[in-house]
Amino acid sequence: MYNIKMTIAYDGTRFLGWQKTNLDAVQPSVEYVIQNCLEQILQHPVPVQAASRTDRGVHAEGQVINFIAHKEALDLEKLQHSLNCLLPPDIRCLLAEAADAHFH
Repeated sequence: MYNIKMTIAYDGTRFLGWQKTNLDAVQPSVEYVIQNCLEQILQHPVPVQAASRTDRGVHAEGQVINFIAHKEALDLEKLQHSLNCLLPPDIRCLLAEAADAHFH
């Protein structure tokens, strides 16, 4: 397994904040959108963890998240590009990098 660290930025205007909620079908959270896009790319469940959470409408310029990928030979530049292609324009992955197995 492969621990991936990402730095993301987003305009939170249309989101319910970072954390997934039971309202994601009506107004999504940033976590919900990123997780769904990563699962499309990686083809397995991808629980995403963030260094902090934001409230409704709050923006982030460098929020750090991490997740575990089942594939160890990932091209992280390609992963970042693919993710940015799927994400809406108000969420961007600024950096994708390998993290130590114990990074959280």
